[in-house]
Amino acid sequence: MRTTAARRDLVAAVARFPPVRTTGRLLRRDLEIGGPLLAAALAFRIFVWLLPCVLIVTALLGFWWSGTSWRELVRDAGLSPLTASLLENVGRQAEQSRLLALGVGIGSLAVASFTLGRALDGVANRVRPGTCPRDATALVRAGRYAAALLGIVVACLGGPLVQAVLHIPVAVMSVLMVALFVLLGLPLLRAGRSKPYRAFLPGAVLFALGLEGLRAIAVHFLPGKLSRASELYGTLGVAAAVLVWLMLMARFVVFAHVLNADRERD
Repeated sequence: MRTTAARRDLVAAVARFPPVRTTGRLLRRDLEIGGPLLAAALAFRIFVWLLPCVLIVTALLGFWWSGTSWRELVRDAGLSPLTASLLENVGRQAEQSRLLALGVGIGSLAVASFTLGRALDGVANRVRPGTCPRDATALVRAGRYAAALLGIVVACLGGPLVQAVLHIPVAVMSVLMVALFVLLGLPLLRAGRSKPYRAFLPGAVLFALGLEGLRAIAVHFLPGKLSRASELYGTLGVAAAVLVWLMLMARFVVFAHVLNADRERD
């Protein structure tokens, strides 16, 4: 009896409140397309794509490394001791192999960007079949996806530095980051369709809010935890945190595609 009454109340709530009805449709569609599996595959591709990006950044640090200036920047930015130590070690070691790292990183990034584009096209096709054709436009989409993700990475890494240097309040910085993530999410979600960017705005807003929540946790909560636990977990703990972060980010990408597809049906 209690189960029947609860089910009846849930049905009544769904009929009464459109947001509840929309959320139910999104969750049901996410299960139908295997959303968790899609997100896991996408997170892996993003992780592989990040490796050459890290290699290129390491090479650039080797070109511009200056121990004193970097220590001053890290101190002024208020980064955690773990991040400061990591930057100093990477910058010092990168001077020895910066040319090789830059060449390998650029070549690997081109290949990783193509495979990442295939993965993002696969997500869009799974949500809405026939969205992304396998033709010459796939290369264009791969470049657009890579540029959007690169902008997201730069925004996430550079946001704390900009906030510290310009003394921007936390609330204002969050609003600015959400707006930036919306702009970067639009080309990431547009896929192969020729519709205007405003048609993908609902999913981009959902993606931006979720990504800003992840960024806020990474900036304001994780540094203190990692600095206290770095001796225990070390690099393995950092890698695990990055993988979890990428998995959640990929879930927001899938949810954003599902939301846009649902809006098109309406």
